[in-house]
Amino acid sequence: MELAYFSQQTGHHFRFPRPTLSALNPPRIAEAVRDGIADLFMRTTGYLVDMEGHSAFCLEAQRGGFLTPGDLNALTLYPNGYGLHLLTKAVVAKAERCIKVDREQFLSRSQRQDLADRLAVPFVDLGRASRIALACAEAGLITNETLAPVVSRVVDSGAELENVAEEALDRLLPLEQRLSRNLFDGEPDEYCVVETCIDGDYFFLNATERNVFLLDLPECDEDFLPVHVLLFKTLDAMSSCLIPFMTPAHTVGPNGMFCYGIGEVYEALSELVDLSDEDATIAFLTNLDDASCPCELEYVGLSFYDRAEGEAFDPDMVERAATMLCEMHDVQSNYGYGIEGGQQGRERDIKQLIVEAQDSLLAGSKYQALLQVLKEALEICLQENAVGSTFHQSNHVGSAESGCGFFDTVWVEVRDRFPNLSAEALDWFNANAQECADICIGLPIDSAEVLAQTTIPIIERTQRCFALLRRIQLSLEAVCHA
Repeated sequence: MELAYFSQQTGHHFRFPRPTLSALNPPRIAEAVRDGIADLFMRTTGYLVDMEGHSAFCLEAQRGGFLTPGDLNALTLYPNGYGLHLLTKAVVAKAERCIKVDREQFLSRSQRQDLADRLAVPFVDLGRASRIALACAEAGLITNETLAPVVSRVVDSGAELENVAEEALDRLLPLEQRLSRNLFDGEPDEYCVVETCIDGDYFFLNATERNVFLLDLPECDEDFLPVHVLLFKTLDAMSSCLIPFMTPAHTVGPNGMFCYGIGEVYEALSELVDLSDEDATIAFLTNLDDASCPCELEYVGLSFYDRAEGEAFDPDMVERAATMLCEMHDVQSNYGYGIEGGQQGRERDIKQLIVEAQDSLLAGSKYQALLQVLKEALEICLQENAVGSTFHQSNHVGSAESGCGFFDTVWVEVRDRFPNLSAEALDWFNANAQECADICIGLPIDSAEVLAQTTIPIIERTQRCFALLRRIQLSLEAVCHA
């Protein structure tokens, strides 16, 4: 009663606050959602809307009768940039329906093909491609007659210029020098193992597989022994003066790149046992104990930690270890011939080897063809040594810094020799190769000067070396398979 009386006296009725949700006051959800959609569009893709230009476009469309009152609902629902975007899309869609283009008559077949060819050309930076092509031309790899018509056709992409430069560089290493070729069951097996490409300012040589030169050696009798020694000294000279490929001593020798662990065991045991005698080596390893062992036998597959006290090594493992050590002794004794290091030492040894090869040729030999190739190889090595242009592939862009360089894939092997060491070396090589996305070397091509001083000499030495190795291989095949 007092509350009613208070209301009548004051003339002001007390009002409760309006509830946020009620049947009489539903929330404005649709409007909020539309505002959210419009805000999101303007934040993410609002740059597509030209407020002034699109408004004028839609106004002209409305005046021209392209728009109905229903089309304008977009602006009613979205009185902002998003609504203008929807209205513009509607105008464009109606305009498209009014335009009919006959695709077959719009462009002729030749025009369509020309357009497709142009669209298929990858974009190559024109400035970079021009610089590379000009460098190749100044270095004498591309003639003006070849370059001029290409330059006249260039519009916005340097792809054709880059292709011309790549073809010119490719000619330095012909296809026949990119093949791995070896005899299997008397038949030659050939496949490409070297690919090339230009990437950035570098010309890359990519190895797809090992490039193996498998040598068939005759029996090392009194007649062939001097030639045998000359052969492996020449291979060492070529590896030192031309390109750093892998000779047998480099792969499976005591200081080889892929068998250095076994080499440590070999060096440690060579003073304790005759490693040329497999039976004596087996007996020595069988009786060896942990206290007197001077090296880590784990490198040859034997471990004192895995052997129970009082027990002997597994006989099969001992035999395999002894076989590998004896094979390494064979490598060191019969295939480890080399020349001195240093420019002067190499020059002295190479000159002496040339004299020996010449004397053997004059004396007459059934290995005349091989001796002639070896003499030519030594003369080329002497020329390159005088220039002093040896290089390390780790100083160049490529995979060498990852553990396996391009020239590490070039192997000279002797057929049916060192099978256990070769398998071990191949396992190590594969493990190193797996760390590399591509086994390659990148040679700089961004100026005529660097082309002339670095890239062209390296590729030419690579080509010469591959050609000489192939001739050595074929000369030996001619003797062994006559």
